[in-house]
Amino acid sequence: MASFLVGVMRRASRRPTSPLAEALLSLGVPIVNSRMPISGLAFELLPISERGALLTAVERFMGIGMEEAFSVLVAFNVKTSALFDPRKSPPVALLPLLSRLSHHPHGPHRRRVQPDHRPTSERAVRASWARLKRRMKAEPSS
Repeated sequence: MASFLVGVMRRASRRPTSPLAEALLSLGVPIVNSRMPISGLAFELLPISERGALLTAVERFMGIGMEEAFSVLVAFNVKTSALFDPRKSPPVALLPLLSRLSHHPHGPHRRRVQPDHRPTSERAVRASWARLKRRMKAEPSS
């Protein structure tokens, strides 16, 4: 769980104006002030100062309590996509809490609207037919 929360703190530090960073700041988690870590290195390769700052932020977040912390995240309209990379699964213990967050990062998915099926002009049909014939002529026959 701690490694998941380290990832959350790193994501929030990269986007200091995001709802996630604002929610953490309201909880008293010092994430935006230190702007860590911009290096993008794995946790083990970070300088000691950056590791210490991350672990301090995680400790403060865990000290608040998960239920209260997730209530604040819901109040700030934090999306699940802001917390973790969808290619990696979050800890099983957090799944009920994560389900309370919104799943749509940019609103609902929109389907492409089909154009109206109107009669096409004779000129457009001839041009389309000519393109098709050129394509068929250019392709080698099998």
